[in-house]
Amino acid sequence: MGTAAAAPTPPVPGLEDSPAEVAAAGPQDLDAIAAGGARPVSGTAPSAGPKFAKSGSVWRVIAPEVVLRNTVTDADGDTSNLTFQVYTANADGTPKAEVDLDGAGTNDVLVSPYVASGATAKVTVPYGILKPGVLYKFRTSAYDGSLYETTWSPWADFRIDPYVKFPAAQTSSTIDTTAQENTEVTRTDPGPALPTFNANGTVKREATQERTCGKQDAEGRKLCIELSPPTAEPKARAEKRTKALREATAARARKAGESSAGAAQAAADAPLADLVSWCSDEPAGADYMNRTDACLKSIGSGTLTFVDTSDATIGFAAFDFE
Repeated sequence: MGTAAAAPTPPVPGLEDSPAEVAAAGPQDLDAIAAGGARPVSGTAPSAGPKFAKSGSVWRVIAPEVVLRNTVTDADGDTSNLTFQVYTANADGTPKAEVDLDGAGTNDVLVSPYVASGATAKVTVPYGILKPGVLYKFRTSAYDGSLYETTWSPWADFRIDPYVKFPAAQTSSTIDTTAQENTEVTRTDPGPALPTFNANGTVKREATQERTCGKQDAEGRKLCIELSPPTAEPKARAEKRTKALREATAARARKAGESSAGAAQAAADAPLADLVSWCSDEPAGADYMNRTDACLKSIGSGTLTFVDTSDATIGFAAFDFE
């Protein structure tokens, strides 16, 4: 009795494979050519950003999530998309090894949405896949739902430049690294992102959930805030602290000679724990913060986003507010 041979593993698409061999955007239908269909074509000037600015022949990217783009045209006027393929580069600038862009399928590429003929198609490479300081090359191939173009676009080189530079570390400091002093702060009004309240504490106008920014400083930087509803994580933390508080209250009641029922009632009567443990002790009508916590009043969650003059994100911090 013979043994059936295992099916061969399909070859991994390589540098010399045509767009149709990679076929990441879908199957090719050559009957479209017999019907008079035209192949779509990639643009000849692919670019990378933000800021979509070059230093010599290399696109200088200043954000960790790289946006790759190129134009695409179709003589039939069909909508088309682009397949984006990225390689590392050798010292002489030639392609070295393909980068897995975490796209759909097994071809290590990303495919853009369909766009109109003559428009620009683009993809965003997920955070963490491409590393700062590394020279990369990318190219594109067009697909109109039936046909691929016969060749790839020209290569374009790009590099993620460090987008934040820190000064040299201080050899000594007068700051107490363990201090947790609560300090009253003046918060710049972020505008319509905040809800407004009636005198009885009910919401008068809901938050718009949009990013709002303050004025630029002398160096063109802005502080922005994005608000969103409270998440499950801070709620879980508060519930955990509330449980611990009630257990401690019940233990004190039992130690004081209370019955089991009395201890249980004392635990039930204990107040809910604050999201920020010291927040309720501070006077109302002001905002406070220390090195790790901020105390506001029931406005959900937010993200502070720092942007430069081109609106490229250079840093952010997420907070839960109370």
